[in-house]
Amino acid sequence: MFLSHRVTHPRLLDASIETHAAVHTRYRVHVVRNRRLVAEDGLFLRTFDRKGYVGRPILTVLLAGAARIRAYGTERWLGPGDVSIVESKGVIEMRQEGAEYRSLVVEWEPGFFGDEPPKGFQTGRVSELERAHLDALALELTQPELDATGGARAIASALRRLRAAGLPFAAPEAEDLIEPVPEPALRLSATLDVLLSDLSANPMAVDLDRALGVSSRHLTRLVAEFHRRYGYNAESWRDALCRRRITVGAALMSVPEATTDIVSRLLGYSSPTAFCRAVAEAQLPSPGRIGAAIEALR
Repeated sequence: MFLSHRVTHPRLLDASIETHAAVHTRYRVHVVRNRRLVAEDGLFLRTFDRKGYVGRPILTVLLAGAARIRAYGTERWLGPGDVSIVESKGVIEMRQEGAEYRSLVVEWEPGFFGDEPPKGFQTGRVSELERAHLDALALELTQPELDATGGARAIASALRRLRAAGLPFAAPEAEDLIEPVPEPALRLSATLDVLLSDLSANPMAVDLDRALGVSSRHLTRLVAEFHRRYGYNAESWRDALCRRRITVGAALMSVPEATTDIVSRLLGYSSPTAFCRAVAEAQLPSPGRIGAAIEALR
């Protein structure tokens, strides 16, 4: 198991988008923290197929802000303390919004954490005290200095609290949540985190080549195997970069003071025209219309 931190705090906008993940071949726990923006999956249903470990159940504990989930023909809004569990078969569409948005998300291989998950799409609620405890554990997972052992302890504590609240988890020991990770995978993860956090630097495959000291051909195989083994929602470096640019760019365009010029620079595009062209290829509205499109999808 390893920890990943992809954090975009653009200098030109008072907003941020963060994903902090504990990544294991049989589960993933991630903390999402956004500020002053809206992340809307509905924009991307025609653009990006889901990849990775499709079919795992997904549990979301909302800690701050508001979330809308659509699955199995049902739409539900969550507030702080609400919990959803979706048996991940078919299309799941999520919206994240709020001046401050935080959530704790667990995806797992059925049976790994013990009890079988509920079927379909179910919701529940934890107490305010449990929400505060889970928020504190989520905060631990966002700390860059935390190592895998500390991350496993925080996850084990969170799973015990979720089980006590009636959710379908065993109470694993922290050591059972750790698995060895090859050194090349650790170096690749750390490098991808850096390159995909600051898109304004216009990251390229050559940056990965230089950081890892491997040939382009070896890099292609290494990235593909990394994404496959750990269930990332991408197949290659180019795919990962494209998805990151488009999803982050759309979310940043929901910030009231955002402009096409500002966001194109934050994403590392050579010009606003290049940003507009990339958005059109992704079958999205023009950048200037994305904010209105996100609001219409509410």
